[in-house]
Amino acid sequence: MPSVFERHPKATLSLFLIFLAVIFLVFAEIALRFILPYDIGYYSATREQGVYRYPYGDITINLNGFPDQEFDLSGTKKRIGYFGDSVIYGVGVGEKHRFSTLLKEQFPKYDHWTFSMLGNGIQDLSMVKTAEDYGLDGVVYGFNLNDIVPVIATGKTTKNKTGKDVQVKAEKPPLLYRIQVWIYTNPDRILRGRSYLYTYVRTLAKNLLNRFGIGHTGFAAAELFPEENKELIGDVARRINEVAAVFKQRGIPFCVIIIPYEMQISKEAQEVYADLGIRWEEGFEKGRTQEILKEALDLRYVYDGMKAFESLPDDPKTGDYFVYNKGDKIDFNHPNRAGHALLATDFVKSRTCPLFR
Repeated sequence: MPSVFERHPKATLSLFLIFLAVIFLVFAEIALRFILPYDIGYYSATREQGVYRYPYGDITINLNGFPDQEFDLSGTKKRIGYFGDSVIYGVGVGEKHRFSTLLKEQFPKYDHWTFSMLGNGIQDLSMVKTAEDYGLDGVVYGFNLNDIVPVIATGKTTKNKTGKDVQVKAEKPPLLYRIQVWIYTNPDRILRGRSYLYTYVRTLAKNLLNRFGIGHTGFAAAELFPEENKELIGDVARRINEVAAVFKQRGIPFCVIIIPYEMQISKEAQEVYADLGIRWEEGFEKGRTQEILKEALDLRYVYDGMKAFESLPDDPKTGDYFVYNKGDKIDFNHPNRAGHALLATDFVKSRTCPLFR
């Protein structure tokens, strides 16, 4: 009587290959637990009753959906709102040690509310609408260099200065952007920080994209090549100017802090990231991106965060003021607790923003 393999050779071979694949995946998952030099869950959180618990600290999400304690809407203090991306959110530090909380401790006469809703930079006037909805008396915008991205087409409309709905002139997002959005909202939620194999493969892919000059959005990392991307930087400045003009009309102080990258504040970091395959245009490390942006900004209150590091007695080591190698990414844009503290201290000392004088 013929064997099972002889009767069903293709099916048997397929089952055998599947069995080998499962064995390999299980082995890789176990082996990577002892090999990987970083915390795969560093950027991932568990959620407990409205609090996201990260290895670096907790971040509360209030009932309004913002990363802060509950807003006291009946309070009589003047209100300052903080907008931006993951740096303002508190990635790498937690809510107790981030920029906005440090200013809250120093200036208790205000309510300090963290909104951090601008994941891809200023795309429209949503910051203005939020400020109006929550009766803000001042706004601080933490500008991360990776906010230099085109307006991303969503098919939605926004309101212009007169309140009329208009279609935003936008760029169709590249395939990589769409793929990354799908990854962030699907497998990442289940596997990142939990599966060593998935996180390892994801990290390899992200690091490879970084080396090819692709940013976290799937767009080219324009901030690393400022001369090449002057037009885009000018467009980003125009969007900021538009928001600032609306706030000026409403009598609301609008202050911008430009947050540097680690290779701009440390010569050692330049070598470390270059060795990792990160490339940038000559002049970027000296702040050329910030210079082009500031030249195009029609703002009164702009603070360049590079200034906070210029007064340090010694050249910072890699990781002294930025997250660097704690988790599953090449991280040169998230200040750590020491970085947030230095930026907050010098921001106030500079007297750039009238809210903190």
